[in-house]
Amino acid sequence: MANAQLLDSYTRHTDLSGEALPIRKATPMLLLGVLHKIELAKNSTNPATRGFHIGRATAIIDALRDNLDIENKGESARNYDEFYSLIDQCLQNSIDGDPQKWLAMAEDSVSRATDFWVLSDEAHYGLSGNA
Repeated sequence: MANAQLLDSYTRHTDLSGEALPIRKATPMLLLGVLHKIELAKNSTNPATRGFHIGRATAIIDALRDNLDIENKGESARNYDEFYSLIDQCLQNSIDGDPQKWLAMAEDSVSRATDFWVLSDEAHYGLSGNA
């Protein structure tokens, strides 16, 4: 198969009227969900099951991208959009290419982002790992 586009292209949804959880709390939780789906995909031997979990991880990444305020947050939001796009590309490449290689790359990126958000939250609220 010649690198066919198996997943729909990302389309930004801007209706965020139902937002209830502050983004500072929601983002690390969603990233942990992505890590969980990647782990399930990595451990799956069935391509259909692996694809299901990859699709779920991609859906969470899409939700994170939807929440970016590109117009008002400027370069920071564009950087996050590009970062999420790179994770999405790794996930898509894992369907056609070497799944373990691409899922490991996505997992590493998401882990680093999760660590950043947790450390950022600790700094914001004056928490430490010993609390």
